[in-house]
Amino acid sequence: MSAQPRSRGLAALVGSLFLVDLGAAMCTIALPLLLVQDYGFSVAVGLTLALQVVPSVLFGPIAGSMIDRFEPRRLAVVSAVGSAVLVAVIPFADALWQLQVLGVAVGIATMIEGPVRLVLRSSVIEEGDELRGNGLIVTAERVPSVLGPLLVALAFALGEVRVVFLAAALLGLLAGALMYAVPGPAAQPDAAADRDAAAEGDPARPTGWRALAREAYVDNTRSLLRTIGKDRFMRGLTLTAFTYVCAVSVGRFALIQLGAVEFHDVPGFYGYLAGAMALGGVVGGLLAGRLTRFRNGSLYVAGNVLEAVAWIAVAATGSTVLALLMMCAAGVLESIATTVFFAEAQTRVPEEVAGYYYAALIPLTEAFGFAGAGLGATVAAWSGSAAAVCAAALIAVPVLLTARWYRIPAGAAL
Repeated sequence: MSAQPRSRGLAALVGSLFLVDLGAAMCTIALPLLLVQDYGFSVAVGLTLALQVVPSVLFGPIAGSMIDRFEPRRLAVVSAVGSAVLVAVIPFADALWQLQVLGVAVGIATMIEGPVRLVLRSSVIEEGDELRGNGLIVTAERVPSVLGPLLVALAFALGEVRVVFLAAALLGLLAGALMYAVPGPAAQPDAAADRDAAAEGDPARPTGWRALAREAYVDNTRSLLRTIGKDRFMRGLTLTAFTYVCAVSVGRFALIQLGAVEFHDVPGFYGYLAGAMALGGVVGGLLAGRLTRFRNGSLYVAGNVLEAVAWIAVAATGSTVLALLMMCAAGVLESIATTVFFAEAQTRVPEEVAGYYYAALIPLTEAFGFAGAGLGATVAAWSGSAAAVCAAALIAVPVLLTARWYRIPAGAAL
């Protein structure tokens, strides 16, 4: 494929990701506001919010089998359009149970979105340009976390919270349309058809939905284990991805507690801290593509360790200015490390199993996020500073323990 179609495809994928994530960021802020406005604070309201991620945790592994069976771009379009239609219905729901059903439905519609868009990266990023290309994608994913809350705040100030969901639905439709400009991945052997044919000839092997379930929960896990078993670099990236997501959840509660206690003289300081990290994330995504003179492994270790230092500094300083600067630095470093992760994964994970790998990875990271939320709430109830140190330890210690694994060139350990 020539460079020009790849460039257009990368622009389309980046644009589609930006639109999807902007809509998601808007809904993430607007839905709690709508629920509290209409139903107040209650366990049922919390359950309504939590139900959105349940499909990804329980059924996310099925995404790998679907990517194996269907054209990834079509799946991305169906996911974007389907979730857009469901989101557009939210403002018209007049009962909490209806919002809960819609939350589950949106979760089902979007659970394939993450893996399929990760798989499509290889079709739009040139070999050798993985760091720059993934840096652009990470930037497109970070900008909405800054812009989305601002748009919702404006809508809330105007008393038009429900309009946010209609706007998010429109963004989803536009994102789906952009996916038609993304070239599909290179043709691969029809592994799904081969397995189905083998299953039909072997009465002992399951077929139909049983075969799909086996692929989703057994084959996906095996693919992930084989991928990280053959390559210590990928093993380190995968394992530290789990602990990092856990750390993010712990850190969120640390910032809430620090904002309420240590920096109580600035109302809503948690929002400023979260915004500073999001802004740093945008800068880090743009910066990552320019760091090609450094080895990716060194960038990954340094980015994580320095981010951990920034978290500790936030807990140690009593200055609001320094705290904001440290969170901005943490965002920069997080985006650089994330870009390295995706660049190396694109190089090291075989394309024919990439869908399975990501379909197993994402639900597991969601589960670690749940665990981190419980840990963060427990530790932050005792001390916000302790929660920040806990987050820093979850970021740095696993990376330092596996630091030697990040010296292996791509292909050397396969």
